[in-house]
Amino acid sequence: MSDSEHEAMRRQAEAERLKENSELAKNPPTKQQWQRLEKINKRFRELEKLLKRKKTKEGVENYIY
Repeated sequence: MSDSEHEAMRRQAEAERLKENSELAKNPPTKQQWQRLEKINKRFRELEKLLKRKKTKEGVENYIY
């Protein structure tokens, strides 16, 4: 994946997280909503780690995660 693809995925995950957080501010969360939010936040953190790893490995050809 290119940096732009990683950045797009990270932004999408962040947008989902922010949308969910704004919904939580309006309505107290149910157990199902909490589980969904935790899943989104976990994915966001995973994508950030991948992006940081890719940036530190820049210049290495065909780096596989």
